[in-house]
Amino acid sequence: MIPSQQLPHIQSHDLSIETSEMCLPKLPSSAQRLSSARKGLGYLVFGFASLFFLGGCATTQVRQPAKTVVQADPMIFYAKGGKVVHFEQMNPKSLFDQAAEHFQAKEYDKARLYYSRLLTAFPKSEYRTLSMYNLALTYERLKQHKHSIILYNRIIEERPGTEECRDAQFRLGAAYLITKQFPLSAKMYNMLAERKDVESSDMLEVLASLGLSYYHMKNEAMAEDAFRRTLRLFHKEKSKQYLGNDYFAAMAQFYIGRLHDDRFRARAFRPDKELMKKDLNYKAKELLTAQAHYLRSIRIRNPRWVVASLFRIGDMYRQMYDDMIHAPVPKHLDKEEQQVYAQMLKKKIRILLDKAILAFEKNLQAAENYGVQDDEFIKKTQQQLLSLRSRILKDYLQGPTEHETKQIKAGLKTPTAKRATPTTAPVYVQRPIVPPVRR
Repeated sequence: MIPSQQLPHIQSHDLSIETSEMCLPKLPSSAQRLSSARKGLGYLVFGFASLFFLGGCATTQVRQPAKTVVQADPMIFYAKGGKVVHFEQMNPKSLFDQAAEHFQAKEYDKARLYYSRLLTAFPKSEYRTLSMYNLALTYERLKQHKHSIILYNRIIEERPGTEECRDAQFRLGAAYLITKQFPLSAKMYNMLAERKDVESSDMLEVLASLGLSYYHMKNEAMAEDAFRRTLRLFHKEKSKQYLGNDYFAAMAQFYIGRLHDDRFRARAFRPDKELMKKDLNYKAKELLTAQAHYLRSIRIRNPRWVVASLFRIGDMYRQMYDDMIHAPVPKHLDKEEQQVYAQMLKKKIRILLDKAILAFEKNLQAAENYGVQDDEFIKKTQQQLLSLRSRILKDYLQGPTEHETKQIKAGLKTPTAKRATPTTAPVYVQRPIVPPVRR
């Protein structure tokens, strides 16, 4: 990231005041200089115009008077009711400092105003590149990614091959991902992958993000290659140096699992007995392969990808149950055999729901342990857990028979619960954490 420390004071295209060593005309009073500001009502903002005085006296000897140039920064006057109520000196440093203060205070509209004013008033200032970068970040916070993309591209054009260019490429790739311009994000991350000045910790982000771009482009081969390059680099460098965080390694492992997860979900059961057998074997293989990669992602212990992986494991077992319960009944069975088949199938695959519920329960516990809050996967986990418990209560836990009901009402029998099934998903108190943010 471009450092945000203050740069030394500079002077740009400020207006000049020329004086002469010879006699000067009488300067106008301050009331005369501000008379134009008092003519209007409401707040008026206007620039401090330069004053030019050319002096000269009659003399018998004609000579060119020596000149002294005094530079003055522009100023902004704020007037109300014809009276000046406030004025500010406008120079690059003061504008940059004020913009930074508003940015840190999360007053992004005001920060945008000051960065834009600096770039307009001082287009050749040494603060230019830094201000463009910070203005682009401000637009990101305002969710105006179109403007941030323009600014990052401008930095890349003006500062090719520099550190500023590299940082802008990182942010530009992320902006393309957010706006779902995946071919452009893949192009940007490929450019970063070829740079020699990218450290290993940053290269993990590049390769994982490149894989994510290809994943959304439905290019499975290129996506898996980028994700595996991420993991090879991670395991190679983690024993040599501190890599900052393991976010992108866990992400790469997770998305390799997603590739198999997607194949598992895409395969549908076909009515023919032999084809159905092949479909079942294929889906089971892809489910277990995806689960293995999700478990590897969990072992890296990044909180975000732990809860994401546990949710996907539980959801795969739920999906397998739904696919099998709605699979076509084999054609060779008659009506009575089809009923028996459906009952036996329902009994056999009950274990899939149990596995799904177990994964979802572990996910909520992991979220509590890691302090993960307001995560989309946790919200989905709570919804799925409630839905599956209601399904088991409805489809598998039978109520008492009519005879048992009469005995209970007569006080001859005490009702016993076959299994306690909560009707609402538990909500845990979650501790706040700071998620890993690179730039």
